[in-house]
Amino acid sequence: MTSRIPESDWRQFKRVHVQLLERFCARVLEEVAVAAKATDGAALDLYDCVHTLPKDRDRAFRNAFGDCRRSTAEGQL
Repeated sequence: MTSRIPESDWRQFKRVHVQLLERFCARVLEEVAVAAKATDGAALDLYDCVHTLPKDRDRAFRNAFGDCRRSTAEGQL
């Protein structure tokens, strides 16, 4: 199967992909930090939120960053 993405575009995609991956992870960690600092809940509730938040974001993570190949690049964009 031939790719519809030219080599120059593929190289650019890989650079941007790494930058967006870093931003995504930073955003999730920021959400976890905010949840951990919440003062309006019991420790168990806060722990549960901090524990499940990354798991909840995992589907978006896998869809956007999970399989970086030319054949999947269009869908990831």
